[in-house]
Amino acid sequence: MELNDITYKVNGCAMKVHNELGNGFQEIIYQRCLAIEFKKVFNKRYKEPSTNEIMALADRGNSFNFLDDEPDLYTLTDGDLV
Repeated sequence: MELNDITYKVNGCAMKVHNELGNGFQEIIYQRCLAIEFKKVFNKRYKEPSTNEIMALADRGNSFNFLDDEPDLYTLTDGDLV
């Protein structure tokens, strides 16, 4: 899947969740709904990274894969494509 396709689908998921729920919910509600939409669109489990995971990866200069089995697209250090 190309970067433009992934970006389009992620934005679509976010907009669907926002349009369905509107404003005023706690962040965890939006995260859970977004995870459901990701599962529908990408047919993969969404994984919310822990703060420790993000910090460990940033210290090593690695990237984090938010969608299981999708290729890592960006590094955390410079934003260049991997």
